[in-house]
Amino acid sequence: MGDAIVVSLIELRSFKPENFALFHPGGSLGKKLLTTVNDVMKKDNLPLVSSNEDIKNVIQKMSASKFGVAIQVGSDDKLEGIVTDGDIRRAMESYESEFFDLVADDISSKKPLCVQPSDRISDVEAKISNSKIRNLIVVDDCGRVVGLVFI
Repeated sequence: MGDAIVVSLIELRSFKPENFALFHPGGSLGKKLLTTVNDVMKKDNLPLVSSNEDIKNVIQKMSASKFGVAIQVGSDDKLEGIVTDGDIRRAMESYESEFFDLVADDISSKKPLCVQPSDRISDVEAKISNSKIRNLIVVDDCGRVVGLVFI
């Protein structure tokens, strides 16, 4: 009977998980609902590369960052694409002897999934899981790269 009353009150008052988080911020559900991308994203030493960066430099930046990606940016750090370790492997198989003649723009994915700093981390975790990827690029309202979220 008590459960029925609680469910009725939840519906009458339009009580949402966000409301629960505000009343119980220290609990695991509260933390999960209140944590944003900005709280957990990596902001420093991002593996940024230009479109015409040679493949050797792309691999070196990917290795140095340990994220398994290189983020292709244009002027003002605006996102142009992403190069993943999988892109590198596929390019090595496809181009073989011409592999080291490639530049970032030749193999990058042009429309990678992105999130914004204000997005809830619980939503981002679902996006990462559903997409079967390990990284999401964080961009601001102008499309500039400001961080990286990874598993």
